[in-house]
This record gives sequence, structure tokens and C-alpha cells, in this order.
Amino acid sequence: MQQEIPQGSLVLTRHTDPASIKAGDVITYLTEQDSTITHEVIALYPNYEGSGEVAFQTKGTENYNPDPDLVYGSNVVGTVIAHVYLGALPAWAKAHWQMCALIAVALLLIAAALLLLRPSKKEASPQTPQTVT
Repeated sequence: MQQEIPQGSLVLTRHTDPASIKAGDVITYLTEQDSTITHEVIALYPNYEGSGEVAFQTKGTENYNPDPDLVYGSNVVGTVIAHVYLGALPAWAKAHWQMCALIAVALLLIAAALLLLRPSKKEASPQTPQTVT
């Protein structure tokens, strides 16, 4: 899927009834290792092995062969509606977490200082003149 959805992209999915998914749809599904995979559906098997559940044969666009395991409809997260390439940002942040933490602390300190140095509402409003009678 690298050509269509580069690795490191944020993939937005829409919950879709597995019965309405067709060949050519790009789906995101859960694996047994609690991770997600986004691949194209190339075939579907309604009532797979008499289970009453639909199963999908999937394939990555850069793979020559279909994925070895079928995807059950209950594992489908949804169909892909959009993706945003974030590139290497998450990997960089993970590798440089100390710098990210330092930047976050610095930003919090700046925000706190700005809040403390802000003039209070009493000081900012002009005094109303009092008349002596």
C-alpha cells in the first residue's frame, strides 16, 4: 500500500457494515497481535465455512501474492476514507523523547509566565471618579 498510503500515515476510517464491503475497497482491520493493517479487498466469502460471517481476502498493493490469512468481518475497523502523511515525525519523536519532553516543559513554563505577568482586570479597568458633595 506504500504507493497509495505511505507508511507512517494517519489513516482515517469510517465504520462500515462488513456485509456492504466489496472487492476493491481498502479496509483497516485488526490482527491477532492487536495491531492494524490497511489492505485492499480482492475477494470476499459470504457465510465463510458456514459461520454466518463474511471473510475477506486482502492484498497490499506492492505485494505480488494475497495475504495468507483471511480477514473476518468482525475484525474490520472500517473502510479508508482519507489519509494524511505524517512521515517520520512519530519515529523521530519516539527516538528523541527527551527533547520532546524538554520542549513541552519549556512551553508550559512560558504559558505559566504569561498568565502570571498578565495584568489583572482590576488594574486594567479605569477608576470611576467620585464626586464630593
